[in-house]
Amino acid sequence: MSRCFKCDSVMAFTHSKQTPQPSFAFGMSASSPSVLTAPIVNQHIDDVLQEINPVLQGRKGLVLHPVSDWSAFLPEVQMDTPWYFGLVAESSDDPGAKKPALLSFYVGYSTWDGRCIFLDQLPETDEDTEKLYLQILARIALRLGSRRLTWKRRSIPEWYKAGPPEISEGLLVLRMDRLAMESYAGLRPGGVRGGEAFDRAFVEQQVEECLEERRSSRPNLHMRLAGSTDSDAEVMARLVRGLAIYTQEPLEAVRCTARDYLVDGGGPTPLYYCLLIDHIDSSTGEKTTCGIAVVYFGYYMKEGRFLYLEDLYVEEAYRSKGAGSTTLKALAEIGLRLNCATFYWLALEWNKPALEMYTKIAEVQEGLQVHRYTDEKLAEFAEGLLV
Repeated sequence: MSRCFKCDSVMAFTHSKQTPQPSFAFGMSASSPSVLTAPIVNQHIDDVLQEINPVLQGRKGLVLHPVSDWSAFLPEVQMDTPWYFGLVAESSDDPGAKKPALLSFYVGYSTWDGRCIFLDQLPETDEDTEKLYLQILARIALRLGSRRLTWKRRSIPEWYKAGPPEISEGLLVLRMDRLAMESYAGLRPGGVRGGEAFDRAFVEQQVEECLEERRSSRPNLHMRLAGSTDSDAEVMARLVRGLAIYTQEPLEAVRCTARDYLVDGGGPTPLYYCLLIDHIDSSTGEKTTCGIAVVYFGYYMKEGRFLYLEDLYVEEAYRSKGAGSTTLKALAEIGLRLNCATFYWLALEWNKPALEMYTKIAEVQEGLQVHRYTDEKLAEFAEGLLV
């Protein structure tokens, strides 16, 4: 691969040159991370709903409660993605009178910003209620120690005038479906059927089996799962900083530390998985960790589980040796093994060498813009709910 890749949408936004402040209103400080689990997320959701439901009831005659039975929305699909959550909006005056509306989101990960909240389903409603729903998600995001709330739109609503979010420019969303993943990975159609299990042990088993099978095709490259060790976390942090330098971003833009990577990549259901790419010198056998691929798993109601490539980066001295394409093919197979319907990543329009390859293997989703609130703007937006 002739260029390194940065697939995190943070690249496509204009950054302040000032050092961001690490602490937020309402929730945990992102500078003191603690392990996140689904029960902890649910507890924070309950706390936010207890706080805002009186406001929502007074303004809109609505109350929100967590989804307790996904079969009402997914009658033939088992919800088995650990970081997907839903809220049901019902009339406070006549609960059950109408089909409940669903507000859903998933927790993703950025190697620069850490935990991120991504909107999936937003009920069809007026713009004022839409804003209230997003403000509720902003409050949940802050409780979880997240610096970012992100969603996608094709148009600009009127309420943006009061405090607009950042909107991506020059950013392309790339997508592979299962057929494209099979073709690119060199697998026969239907040859890989993923299991429904999603605990860490099963995921890591599938990843290791895939990597082991592919090692013979590139004997000078060795991909491995990063372990929950200080040394691997430090290597990860070094490569992420290298990516920031390559994209001419200030190093302060990378707020995550090796400690953050250890916390959020630990536990029975990690927020992300990291592949480290080692180059092996053919004459000396010396091994050098020269690249990184960071992924997480999300869920879309309309598509099912997906694999998202957050970062793919190879240091300059080791490019043009096949590391990028080899890693992408392995990730496509990993997605299939883990029952993903799609494989997503982002790219910048100026990265022409990468786009030349990407557009041959994936489709570009036209018309979608990525919108987000971050840091102080996120806190201000969340606080506006109670003003």
